[in-house]
Amino acid sequence: VGAEVLFGGKKELCPDCHGARIGPIGRSVRIGGKRIFEYTQMTAPALRRAFEALSFPERVTPVVGPILGELKNRLAVMENVGLDYLSLD
Repeated sequence: VGAEVLFGGKKELCPDCHGARIGPIGRSVRIGGKRIFEYTQMTAPALRRAFEALSFPERVTPVVGPILGELKNRLAVMENVGLDYLSLD
């Protein structure tokens, strides 16, 4: 059923997350003006471009840099094996 749940025998989006499949704290986090679930709706190439466009204060670069590097590498793998049309949601 995924992000949809059954209410009274019909399929509807979860009334709490509205299909984001992320808890309330995660839904409130913004990175570069977008919520996490907005990034998961992007295709691999669009998400890689969005990550490349992000900038962070120098004080968080030691933490964020390796994470973004790994994410970009994994997105590149998706593109290289022909899965670039998929989104992460």
